[in-house]
Amino acid sequence: MKSFKKVLTLLAVLVLIACCALFASAASDIALFGVVADVNGTAVQINHWENEGKFYLFLPSDADTSALQLELESAGEVKLDGNAVADGDILSLATGSHTLAVAGKTYTLYVLQSANVASVHITTESGSMDAVHADKAYKEAADIIIVDDGEVIVDQELEYIKGRGNSTWTYAKKPYNIKFDKKVDLFGMGKAKKWSLLANYNDESVLRNYIALNLAQDANIAFTSEQVYIDLYVNNEYYGNYTLTESVEIGETRVDIRDLEGETEDVNTADLDSYSLGGAQVSDAANLKGGTQKWVNIPNNPDDITGGYLLECDLPSRYVKEISGFVSKRNQPIVVKSPEYASEAQVKYISALYQEFEDALFSETGYNSLGKHYTEYMDVESFVKMFVFQDYVKNLDVGQTSFYMYKDANSDVFVAAPVWDFDYALGNDFKLYFTRLEYPEGWWAGIRYYMTDNDSRYQPVILTALFKHDDFFTKTIAEWQNVFAPILTDAYIADIKAFSQEITASAVSNAIRWNIFETSDYAATEKKYTSYVNSDVIKFMKNRRTELNKGYTDTSVRIFFEPNGGTGVTFSTKIVQVGESMKLPANEFSNGFLVFDGWNTEKDGSGTSYANGATITLDSTRITLYAQWREASVTNFFARILEFFNNIFEQIRNFFESIFG
Repeated sequence: MKSFKKVLTLLAVLVLIACCALFASAASDIALFGVVADVNGTAVQINHWENEGKFYLFLPSDADTSALQLELESAGEVKLDGNAVADGDILSLATGSHTLAVAGKTYTLYVLQSANVASVHITTESGSMDAVHADKAYKEAADIIIVDDGEVIVDQELEYIKGRGNSTWTYAKKPYNIKFDKKVDLFGMGKAKKWSLLANYNDESVLRNYIALNLAQDANIAFTSEQVYIDLYVNNEYYGNYTLTESVEIGETRVDIRDLEGETEDVNTADLDSYSLGGAQVSDAANLKGGTQKWVNIPNNPDDITGGYLLECDLPSRYVKEISGFVSKRNQPIVVKSPEYASEAQVKYISALYQEFEDALFSETGYNSLGKHYTEYMDVESFVKMFVFQDYVKNLDVGQTSFYMYKDANSDVFVAAPVWDFDYALGNDFKLYFTRLEYPEGWWAGIRYYMTDNDSRYQPVILTALFKHDDFFTKTIAEWQNVFAPILTDAYIADIKAFSQEITASAVSNAIRWNIFETSDYAATEKKYTSYVNSDVIKFMKNRRTELNKGYTDTSVRIFFEPNGGTGVTFSTKIVQVGESMKLPANEFSNGFLVFDGWNTEKDGSGTSYANGATITLDSTRITLYAQWREASVTNFFARILEFFNNIFEQIRNFFESIFG
């Protein structure tokens, strides 16, 4: 019996090998099936894409489907819709399905065409993207052609194309940075060398970055990147729908502040990247220490090092990979994005100023030991705008990464700008500790915490600290009522829906290429795309607006939970009004082997007490509850030990859930 099973197994393996060989043989019958479109004398070639034995030809908006020159390399005779075709033939290829016969074997060829979207065609020096995809830092020279509305608007060399992003770089569809050897104005966005190509792989609608950046511009958040949708082709292969956008950097058409890095280059003889690294350079986030800095050992500084600085709050695991920066005393890593190669004097100057700001911001009074108020260190209007904006779009990254500030020369304040990275925002499905981002309900920017990589404690981000200051929150009410609510009208949201219809052809091609909706059928993909936009984006925008209309009022309640000697985080996302009742969230704080003993309105327990999970009536617009602790009795000592380790396990679990969902 066993030998019979072995024979069956062997036969199954042989059949599988034969099928694989047959498929491989069939796939090799056509080495190349593509077309060349002529655009005002410039040839643009598009090669086929093959998936599961089906052939796809993704054509750009400007391709004339009635006059396409065939590019064909085949091991046998090829017929298209019953007609023999040969390399160099001029074809008329209507969109839809066609029958492709190769050496007696029949396949289906799907022809899809984009609409209302420009196309970008990049050809790398090697003719491959293998080296770029193997190393995000690798830079490869390339040529670039950009076609818009039937016109070739760019046809020149690129200094390089390279990878970009952090988590987004790990996905199948990758984002890129490109750099020209001289400044070029793309689509009227202003002259610059560096540009970004955002993949929007996590966003089935491919709309969220577009919506967020446009809203930020309409709300006058400084130096918001402009953008345009394009279809990207690399080495004649269709890569999908991308957003071509201005990179976040200092420049006349970008973050227009003093270029301190450029001035530092002028007073040194060697390239800045040739100098050694100094300060607390560590490779492991677990070894980061609050109050440390890292820099480049640059010998000479300009006379004025007060600016400009472009800073980014970032995760510890990402900070360690950067060149210059500092870690605040509250363990907030800050990357100095510009000057990227910052000297010791520059890093120590900007880190000292930021520390004064942080000390004031996180104090209960709003003042630091120097007697300076937190508002003396920041452009208040910019932080108010940033808070309300991030709260509305409900951005996953708010305050912890891709969160920028800048400080110009001869200025004493940090400005919250520009904005960046919104693929996980505006209702995208993501679970983070105790809430889900796709739900339009609840506070967000004011309750955002992150858990550091080098310990298990949750740390409040900048906007969380600002939320606790009554003077700041009062300004956010006015900002919502006077700026954001008047922008976010039904007509405004309807325009976004209409725009999604304009780019549907491009979005559908992208979805089929990357199997976004797990179907290659055009009609089914189009239906799913439209449904997703309406149900997950447009609906979220409307409901989020309704929710924040309740939140940004003089009668909304902010309720804060303080650990009072403990660690961890406890909060409520609910937006409620004075006079309403609510059930308190369960305590999530821990304090060694002490036992949680309920809440009190005073630190010392002399105020009003509430049990864990009690229902209370909200009689004030601001309520602060302090955790109360007591010594564990002998009878529950071992139970407390078990609870202690269980809390550690829960914190670890929450950490991984915050990353992987």
